[in-house]
Order: sequence, then C-alpha cells, then structure tokens
Amino acid sequence: MKWVEELQSKYDVNILYDVFLRENDSLYFLVEEGHKICDKPLLKLFGSCANVGLPHCVKTLDELFSYIDVKSQICDIRGVKEYITELHREIDSDQTRVVLYLPLDFCGNKKYLELVIIKMFKRNVSIVVLNQIDMKKVNVESLYFESYKDSLTGLFNFSTLMFHINKTTNNHYFGFIDLDYFKIVNDTFGHKVGDDVLARVGRVLIEIADDTVIMYRKSGDEFIFMTLGLNFEETKKLVKRIQNAIRSVELPNIKVNCSIGVAEYRHNNGHYSAHDAVNIADVAMYVSKSTGRGSVTYFKEAEAKKIIDSGPLEKTLELLEARAR
Repeated sequence: MKWVEELQSKYDVNILYDVFLRENDSLYFLVEEGHKICDKPLLKLFGSCANVGLPHCVKTLDELFSYIDVKSQICDIRGVKEYITELHREIDSDQTRVVLYLPLDFCGNKKYLELVIIKMFKRNVSIVVLNQIDMKKVNVESLYFESYKDSLTGLFNFSTLMFHINKTTNNHYFGFIDLDYFKIVNDTFGHKVGDDVLARVGRVLIEIADDTVIMYRKSGDEFIFMTLGLNFEETKKLVKRIQNAIRSVELPNIKVNCSIGVAEYRHNNGHYSAHDAVNIADVAMYVSKSTGRGSVTYFKEAEAKKIIDSGPLEKTLELLEARAR
C-alpha cells in the first residue's frame, strides 16, 4: 500500500525493523506521536493480526483495551477501571520503553498478549509491538506479578499501592518523593538518560525496601513509600536513608536529589482516609519544593487535619501543581 511505503520512507522503518529483531509472529505498528498515544491511530507496519490472536486489527490502543478480560484475576483484584487507568498511566509516562501484559477476551476466545511500546521522542513517533504469549510456556502467576510492577524501575506501581491501601487496617506513614529538576535532565540529556536515572533510583529504593517499608513508582519522576509499623522517629531515619540513597545515584554531569513530603495516617482516625493521606503527602512534597528543594516536610495528624479542613484536596493539589510549573 502506498501509505505504508511513504511511512517506511519517512521514518526509515526498515532499519527500525532490523534493530528490533523482528520475530515472525510479532505485529508492529507505528504511531505518529511520541507522548500520549492511547487514542492515536495504529498504523500497521509488519506482521499479521491473526498471528498474535487478534480477530481483526484494532485501530487504537484504547480499542485493544476494550477487549480486556473483565473476569481475569488481575481485574478481579484491582477492578477493571483501575486496571485500565494504570495501563494509561504507564503508557503516557515519559519512559522510552514500556512492557505490559494484557489478558484479553474476544467473544469468549481468551488470549494473553505482550504489549511493547518504544517511544522515539526526537522523531515524535512510537513503535507498538504485539506478541501472543504461549501460556504453555509461561507461568500465569508470574505474569500477574509483573502486572503489579512498574516496567522501568521494578518497583510496585501506583495501582498496586491503591490495592494495598484498600486492604490495610493499620497505621502508616506515607511519603511522596519527587526528583528535583528532572525535566532539565530529560531536556538536556534526552529521555534515554532520564530513563537510566529513574531505573537507578528504582534500584536503590528496592535495596531499602524490607518488611518495614514498601516502595512504589507513581509515574514520571514521582515515587511513594508506605511504612509498616514504624513510629515517627523511625520514619525520619528511613527518610534520611532514602535521601542518601537517591543522592548516591551518579551519572556524568548529573546530580540527583529529591524533595519529600510525609503524612501520618492512623487507621480510623475520624478525619481522613489512607487515600487522603497519600494526597496529603503530595501536598507536603510541594511545600518542600517551595521552601527549598532537597528538603523534607512532615505532616503529622494535626497538620494533616488542617490540610483537610482547608478545602478539597484535589483543588489544593491543582493549585500547587499550577504554581510549580
């Protein structure tokens, strides 16, 4: 088809095809956009829809997600809406490579597909690759476990945090971590270097994680932790370890630092929920940004209650985000 030939010439996709080491049964699409791509047209380059288990070629990723198996274990645990929201969050992030595993149901014909997205921000295009997973060769439990993790950092993802919060009946401290001046890293050195920074931060946070703290990546350069059984003084020591670990990430000409906000949560406190506490920690992080990057702000229960009483958390965060831009 002429338009395929034009795309191949415009983006030199034959070279890309070789670089990605095509397998015979892989299905390749190109998206003429490098950032938010879920509703953008998928332009088929190579491969067969039938070979990856699609009854017909989908026009967008959102159409593909409409076939998510709502009876799958992952949807049963998280909820379909929450799961699809997490897929969007992962795909819309600024990382250059995203790997996701999708349980799909085409009119009773159930399939598992691997979705790989490679974003080339300088060209403002993305390559989307679909592979059918042979369930005889793959442990289903491992796929579910992978779906709980952020593909770049190896940390638990934000949807998993929501799942953990929904199951908790304990007291916690929630910490919101934001890397300082990370946009400058992406703009100056490129997204691949930015991905390297995020992956290294993920590794040092995984090293800290133990039976007293769980680490999560929200999106972009934002991370969250939830303590398990730590008191305030112990949490302060933990935060110091986190700061030192993130500052230990070294790349040529790049110094990594972070701003942190921490919120106390006592179960059944009568003022705010664990979900609210995560947002209150986010507010505390913005306070750290405004008072001097690289710092920490703690909101114990009394301060957290004042934040709740001052107005809707969503509006408070919108104002803080607008000021930070």
